[in-house]
Amino acid sequence: MTPVSAQPGPAAVRHRSPVLDDALAFRLNRTNRLLRTHLARFLDRHMPGISPEQWFILARVAQGPRVRQVDLAERVLADPPNVSRLVDALVARGLVRRSPDPADRRSWLLSLTKQGRQVTARLLDHTITERQLVFDGFADDELDALAAALDRIDANLRRLLSSTPPPQAPGPGCLAPPFRCAECAACRRRDRRSGLAAQGISRDRSKRTSHTCQSCRHS
Repeated sequence: MTPVSAQPGPAAVRHRSPVLDDALAFRLNRTNRLLRTHLARFLDRHMPGISPEQWFILARVAQGPRVRQVDLAERVLADPPNVSRLVDALVARGLVRRSPDPADRRSWLLSLTKQGRQVTARLLDHTITERQLVFDGFADDELDALAAALDRIDANLRRLLSSTPPPQAPGPGCLAPPFRCAECAACRRRDRRSGLAAQGISRDRSKRTSHTCQSCRHS
């Protein structure tokens, strides 16, 4: 008897599908964009001028008496400069107080001002109501299963990202990935097609910055 080969399961079929809407990663990304748009409009109704990212900072700082600013950046997706800009905006609005960390002079401790506590408490009340609307119709066990699935996806992505080096930043005179320069013919053609001049490089050869193209290795 000829053995029957195992047929791929539904998950394997879904992952191999060329249809974009079958890709769960695409659908998660699409849902994330919808959630962010909804949150931005929600915040604009209740606290104009507060972005979703600023609200996340406020909610995090509200969880403790004082939070280290450096701890607000994700380990894998660390972006301290962006966190610093978000905190600067909240400090300027009088919602967050920044003070030196006595245990580390290079760090800052964050806490909510009186106004910040009032704003955060008011927004949190509205947020709870809005969450119930977003997840309307979901049973408790469905929400628990969704949270568990998101935790597993999060863990998988963090493992993948931690094992992959971040992309190399372009040097002076190189465009964004795939890092072309304006010195070699291939890069000049790409430059003309895109209509973008290579950063830091003048059309005048005498004024061009010396560098090494990360793609063509032209110095």
